[in-house]
Amino acid sequence: MLFEDILLKKIFLVIVLGFSLGIISFYRIPSEFSNLFLFAAFLLSVIWFSGYKHKWFRFLVLFSLFFSIGYQSIYQRTVAEGNVQQYIPGDVVEAQIKDISHSNKLWKKAILELTYVFHGNTKFPISEKVLFLVSDEIEGLEKGDVLLLNSTIQTIQNKGNPGEFDGVNYWKSKGISKIGFLVGEEFILQKKESNKFVKWFNWMDRSLSKLFEEKLSPESIGIAKALILGDRDHLDSEVVRSFGNAGAMHVLAVSGLHVGLILALLLFVLSRFPNYVSKYNATLIALIIIWFYALLTGFSPSVLRAVVMFSLLTLAKLSGKNYDSINVLMISALILLLFDPLLLFDLGFQLSYLAMLGIFILYQPIMKSVYISNKWIRLTWEGTCVSIAAQVFTLPLILYCFHQFPNYFLIANIGLMVLTNIVLVSGVLLISLQIVPLLSTVLAWILSFSVISMFVFVQWVEGLPASTSSGFEMKSSEVLGFYFMILLILLFVKKKGNWAYLGSGMIIISCLFVVHGRYKNVHKNEWIVFNENKLTLLVKIDNEIYCFYEKDEDLPKSVYLAQSYQKTRTGKLNYCRLDKRKVELTKHNFTFSCERKKSYYDIKINDKCWKIVKQITTKNAHLLAANSIYMPWLKLDNVQGHLLHTGAFVRKI
Repeated sequence: MLFEDILLKKIFLVIVLGFSLGIISFYRIPSEFSNLFLFAAFLLSVIWFSGYKHKWFRFLVLFSLFFSIGYQSIYQRTVAEGNVQQYIPGDVVEAQIKDISHSNKLWKKAILELTYVFHGNTKFPISEKVLFLVSDEIEGLEKGDVLLLNSTIQTIQNKGNPGEFDGVNYWKSKGISKIGFLVGEEFILQKKESNKFVKWFNWMDRSLSKLFEEKLSPESIGIAKALILGDRDHLDSEVVRSFGNAGAMHVLAVSGLHVGLILALLLFVLSRFPNYVSKYNATLIALIIIWFYALLTGFSPSVLRAVVMFSLLTLAKLSGKNYDSINVLMISALILLLFDPLLLFDLGFQLSYLAMLGIFILYQPIMKSVYISNKWIRLTWEGTCVSIAAQVFTLPLILYCFHQFPNYFLIANIGLMVLTNIVLVSGVLLISLQIVPLLSTVLAWILSFSVISMFVFVQWVEGLPASTSSGFEMKSSEVLGFYFMILLILLFVKKKGNWAYLGSGMIIISCLFVVHGRYKNVHKNEWIVFNENKLTLLVKIDNEIYCFYEKDEDLPKSVYLAQSYQKTRTGKLNYCRLDKRKVELTKHNFTFSCERKKSYYDIKINDKCWKIVKQITTKNAHLLAANSIYMPWLKLDNVQGHLLHTGAFVRKI
């Protein structure tokens, strides 16, 4: 059978699928069943080794075995390591800094691993990573330092605002569910003597950052650090927004694109000297260099998975034996997941492997569909085919996570393919040849010019008419359904059976449902009060979005909230400050008014009245009503109305 033959060739696909489902099942099935899964896998293995050799049973044994391993790995990671439940506010906690940003922002992010909690005179060992926001007033903190602190530690929660960044799942993918703050004199610093390797790494990190700051133009430093060093702390919101809208966000994260380009460049250069370096030695030298490059970027998850992936693929190719590229890709995924099962929930991990699957499966068929004789046009076409193949496999996940699609992603990727090569080559050469004064100056100029050209190009793509289509909303079940249907087509397309036609038809119908859902979102009329300490009120009528805010200093936050909302409910944004006693809006058959009172705002929408309450006193107890919306700092019990701290207030018009 075709299906059985494909599975035999892609056996590691079955293994990774079983391992991944085991990880996911941990969050759906009680942990008491963990030993049952292990026993079931053991029993099936015994039956297999006793002589039952049916091919399908082999898949079942492998699937169940790695399902159980996946379940146990995430169980050990999240349960058996210990947690902060022993912590009581006011207790002193000992923690070690695992990572800390050195940005110039008001709050810097730091990852601390809690090691001990002190209850009075008793010391309890614990083990959990916690996200801390460090005030810019605190200086001198480095990776490896040990702190004694009694900061309040709380669970990370989403605010429930439409289109907001899903912070809970983002930090969950990194094994973090708690957050704390370091301000003023809340901690006592105990400098820990770092080992020679950590000292060397910190010195190298500071040296490279200083090199870029001294040699490059101010406009290019942030992007250059992100592209070459993997340091995104110095990127401003305008850069991130422009790259995201142009469909080029992957360029700002050192990942498979960068590692693949550097590896290809190294192999190309070394292949020019066959009399001095054999193909085998050239490959080993190139792999050593990209692992050293990964070290320079701090072994960030995106770089590490890319280096592991390309190392295995390159070694498999070097062996000269027939190998299945998808099997090798899945082996690299399995290695990473065995070390850190939470990587499965990392969006970068998901997009990287989906993109590579798309390239391995679809690149050749797409490229061969059009014959081009001209060398340069063919190279452009091949780059375009890579982008299309990767986009097909990542599209459902992109629509699910970002709610928008970059319509000119092909134009953006073709242009950035050239510029990224120049940036990486000039950046790596600048790092290597920084001690040569004249040459390093020339390389720095080339790097600065290339980075600025890249940003100008991205802004041009972003400014094209209808550069992005927003308003897409998909459920997780719909995303899984899409990938299941793609799998059906790929498995049965050669057989040209009913399954392939069924899968194609279902994908077309599903796409129509997604487009219809977007159409409804575009034409949905509603008004929203966001869960934010500074009042931000938004009204959407037809294709217009009106955002109301209190003070000028509140505008940046209101803009962020409105633009996040715009991704799910597309429309033209208009901003209005609530600086008058009463603000009114009239459009067709719709009327809106907001009148400011001493302790509340009086809202009237098409003759329906609402009140946004800022303060409750004995004199205004009448505000405790069903049509009241309470600002986030009002956490009342047993009251009518809507409490904003539980999530944004949303009503259709």
